[in-house]
Amino acid sequence: LQGVGPVIVTAYCSFLRQLKYPGEIEIRTFASAPGRSSFEVTHEIRMVDAQGNAEVVHAEGGGKVVWIDFAAEKSVPLPERVRELLPAA
Repeated sequence: LQGVGPVIVTAYCSFLRQLKYPGEIEIRTFASAPGRSSFEVTHEIRMVDAQGNAEVVHAEGGGKVVWIDFAAEKSVPLPERVRELLPAA
């Protein structure tokens, strides 16, 4: 559908430990079950250690994504193709 798409309406991040440069990070992303027009995501940012492990969370955050009709500036139901990618309620 043209004229509709995702908009991030809230976003947050809490840094728990210092991320050091240079370094390699791993980001794990989790999505919630969908609502009518939105879903939530959470993220964990982990430093990869010398052994290739990413066990310690250095930052965590998330946000809410809402599907919008851009011209009408209103939310619309999530497309079925997106809903199928999200976990069941």
